[in-house]
Amino acid sequence: MKLSDVKTGSDPKQWAICDRQRLIHTHIHEHGMVNPIVVDSEGNLQFGGCRLQYAVLKGWDQINAIVSDDPREVKKLQDEQSLFEYTFLEDQYIERKQQEQ
Repeated sequence: MKLSDVKTGSDPKQWAICDRQRLIHTHIHEHGMVNPIVVDSEGNLQFGGCRLQYAVLKGWDQINAIVSDDPREVKKLQDEQSLFEYTFLEDQYIERKQQEQ
């Protein structure tokens, strides 16, 4: 997907970069973009902001993306990708999602 087609509420170049983002950016630099971003059919970013920010800051033209308008599928993908991040993020930077009861 062209980076210019991804819609966000603000410019990723202007997003703050905290320790969690630095760790993700470092992992991408060392291992490549392992997971794609997820957008809806209109190009609105659903999640993958750190990956999108990295690609924008590095001047990429394209980024791998999964397009989904199904909220259940988006949640499933988000959970899977979050579990992957748990393998390299330090505990204090992991955002644990509560399971729906």
